[in-house]
Amino acid sequence: NESCIQERRSLCSSTAQHCLLPGLIALWARDEIIDQRLRARPKERGFTTDEAIRPHIEYNQWISKNRGKYQLFIDTENQTPDETAERIAAFITELTE
Repeated sequence: NESCIQERRSLCSSTAQHCLLPGLIALWARDEIIDQRLRARPKERGFTTDEAIRPHIEYNQWISKNRGKYQLFIDTENQTPDETAERIAAFITELTE
């Protein structure tokens, strides 16, 4: 939603030279993949129109544009959910050691 997008933008404004979002993990895939994944959800979840999907695509584009600001950026397009979870678990383990 727009308030979430605005909150993230305020954390790392475009004027920040080297802004790192500590501890945050970005999960990303191409816009087409995000669109497919959202449309594949059950209809009652409400992702049946371009208008419902657009904010998620816009947020995805913002994540991509700011990819260097995350401690961990994962392109999920060619990974299974289990592979993604393993990368996240390893990252968290590394943070706590």
